[in-house]
Amino acid sequence: MTLANDKRRLVLENAAMRERWGDGPQLCQDAAGTKLWWEHTISVEGNRLPIKIEYPSSYPSSPPDIVIATALPRNPGQHMLGGNRMCWIYPNETRRNKNKWNPSRDTAAMCVSVATQWFLAYLVWDATGDWPVPDAVN
Repeated sequence: MTLANDKRRLVLENAAMRERWGDGPQLCQDAAGTKLWWEHTISVEGNRLPIKIEYPSSYPSSPPDIVIATALPRNPGQHMLGGNRMCWIYPNETRRNKNKWNPSRDTAAMCVSVATQWFLAYLVWDATGDWPVPDAVN
């Protein structure tokens, strides 16, 4: 079952997004009505970063992808995944609870917070050359 067909989960997702972020994020869907994603622009200290939060077909068992919807001035290497996706979740991480997806409690609304933190780290890295958040495999 896709999220587009799971009305209860879709209502939960929409309510969580509106509660935390108001009318900023916009829910979008493809012409066939089978794929859903959120579009939002993060603003930090005059810097803007448009993102898309894309639901995979295995959602909510798998977390959404956070996709940067514009070219970055510099590529932060290991902090990006293919397809312009932010590296934000640590699959198979067993040593810590942070950045682990929990389908029973997490929603895409959490992705806006994560993307904002990632963007702040990117801005620090761009200015200093040091990524201020430790990696999971250290």
